[in-house]
Amino acid sequence: MSLAKRCLVTGGAGFIGSNLIRALTGLRTEIRVLDNLVSGRAEDLEGLPVELVVGDIRDPEAVDRIMAGVQIVIALAAHTGVVQSVENPAEDMSINVAGLLNLLD
Repeated sequence: MSLAKRCLVTGGAGFIGSNLIRALTGLRTEIRVLDNLVSGRAEDLEGLPVELVVGDIRDPEAVDRIMAGVQIVIALAAHTGVVQSVENPAEDMSINVAGLLNLLD
Protein backbone atom coordinates (compact mmCIF):
# COMPACT_ATOMS: atom_id res chain seq x y z
CA MET A 1 0.00 0.00 0.00
CA SER A 2 1.37 3.37 -1.02
CA LEU A 3 1.71 6.15 1.53
CA ALA A 4 1.55 8.75 -1.23
CA LYS A 5 -1.37 11.13 -1.22
CA ARG A 6 -3.11 12.11 -4.44
CA CYS A 7 -3.39 15.87 -4.80
CA LEU A 8 -5.55 17.79 -7.26
CA VAL A 9 -4.43 21.28 -8.25
CA THR A 10 -7.12 23.15 -10.18
CA GLY A 11 -5.65 25.87 -12.33
CA GLY A 12 -2.31 24.09 -12.01
CA ALA A 13 -1.07 25.14 -15.45
CA GLY A 14 -1.15 28.80 -14.46
CA PHE A 15 1.77 30.80 -13.09
CA ILE A 16 1.04 30.19 -9.41
CA GLY A 17 -0.08 26.59 -9.93
CA SER A 18 2.94 25.49 -11.95
CA ASN A 19 5.33 27.06 -9.44
CA LEU A 20 3.48 25.47 -6.53
CA ILE A 21 3.73 22.09 -8.27
CA ARG A 22 7.49 22.55 -8.61
CA ALA A 23 7.63 23.11 -4.83
CA LEU A 24 5.53 19.98 -4.19
CA THR A 25 7.70 17.81 -6.43
CA GLY A 26 9.65 15.32 -4.36
CA LEU A 27 7.05 15.02 -1.65
CA ARG A 28 5.12 11.79 -1.34
CA THR A 29 2.35 13.21 -3.49
CA GLU A 30 0.85 12.19 -6.80
CA ILE A 31 -0.28 15.39 -8.50
CA ARG A 32 -3.21 15.78 -10.85
CA VAL A 33 -3.92 19.06 -12.58
CA LEU A 34 -7.31 20.20 -13.86
CA ASP A 35 -6.96 23.23 -16.11
CA ASN A 36 -8.95 24.53 -19.09
CA LEU A 37 -5.74 26.07 -20.53
CA VAL A 38 -7.45 29.39 -21.24
CA SER A 39 -4.69 31.28 -19.45
CA GLY A 40 -2.54 28.39 -18.19
CA ARG A 41 -0.02 26.66 -20.44
CA ALA A 42 0.58 22.91 -20.66
CA GLU A 43 4.21 23.71 -21.57
CA ASP A 44 4.74 25.08 -18.05
CA LEU A 45 4.16 21.57 -16.69
CA GLU A 46 6.53 19.79 -19.08
CA GLY A 47 9.02 17.62 -17.25
CA LEU A 48 7.01 17.69 -14.02
CA PRO A 49 5.54 14.46 -12.64
CA VAL A 50 1.90 15.43 -13.06
CA GLU A 51 -1.22 14.10 -14.75
CA LEU A 52 -2.74 16.98 -16.71
CA VAL A 53 -6.46 16.77 -17.42
CA VAL A 54 -7.79 19.49 -19.68
CA GLY A 55 -11.23 20.43 -18.42
CA ASP A 56 -13.31 22.99 -16.61
CA ILE A 57 -14.25 23.16 -12.92
CA ARG A 58 -17.78 24.07 -14.04
CA ASP A 59 -18.20 20.61 -15.63
CA PRO A 60 -19.61 18.29 -12.92
CA GLU A 61 -18.75 15.08 -14.81
CA ALA A 62 -15.13 16.16 -15.34
CA VAL A 63 -14.80 17.12 -11.67
CA ASP A 64 -16.32 13.81 -10.53
CA ARG A 65 -13.87 11.84 -12.70
CA ILE A 66 -10.78 13.74 -11.63
CA MET A 67 -11.67 13.70 -7.93
CA ALA A 68 -11.55 9.87 -7.81
CA GLY A 69 -8.95 8.89 -5.23
CA VAL A 70 -7.95 12.48 -4.41
CA GLN A 71 -7.19 13.28 -0.74
CA ILE A 72 -5.93 16.86 -1.12
CA VAL A 73 -7.38 19.67 -3.24
CA ILE A 74 -5.64 22.95 -3.92
CA ALA A 75 -8.15 25.20 -5.66
CA LEU A 76 -6.41 27.78 -7.82
CA ALA A 77 -8.68 27.81 -10.87
CA ALA A 78 -10.14 31.28 -11.20
CA HIS A 79 -10.97 34.01 -13.64
CA THR A 80 -8.67 36.83 -12.56
CA GLY A 81 -8.84 39.43 -15.32
CA VAL A 82 -10.23 42.70 -13.97
CA VAL A 83 -11.23 44.10 -17.36
CA GLN A 84 -12.92 40.85 -18.38
CA SER A 85 -14.75 40.66 -15.03
CA VAL A 86 -16.23 44.12 -15.60
CA GLU A 87 -17.13 43.35 -19.22
CA ASN A 88 -18.69 39.97 -18.40
CA PRO A 89 -19.45 39.64 -14.69
CA ALA A 90 -21.75 36.64 -15.21
CA GLU A 91 -18.93 34.56 -16.69
CA ASP A 92 -16.61 35.74 -13.93
CA MET A 93 -19.14 34.62 -11.31
CA SER A 94 -19.73 31.34 -13.13
CA ILE A 95 -16.05 30.41 -13.01
CA ASN A 96 -15.10 31.82 -9.61
CA VAL A 97 -18.22 31.02 -7.60
CA ALA A 98 -20.19 28.30 -9.37
CA GLY A 99 -17.00 26.50 -10.44
CA LEU A 100 -15.66 26.44 -6.90
CA LEU A 101 -19.05 25.30 -5.57
CA ASN A 102 -19.03 22.47 -8.11
CA LEU A 103 -15.58 21.45 -6.92
CA LEU A 104 -16.67 21.54 -3.27
CA ASP A 105 -19.79 19.53 -4.04
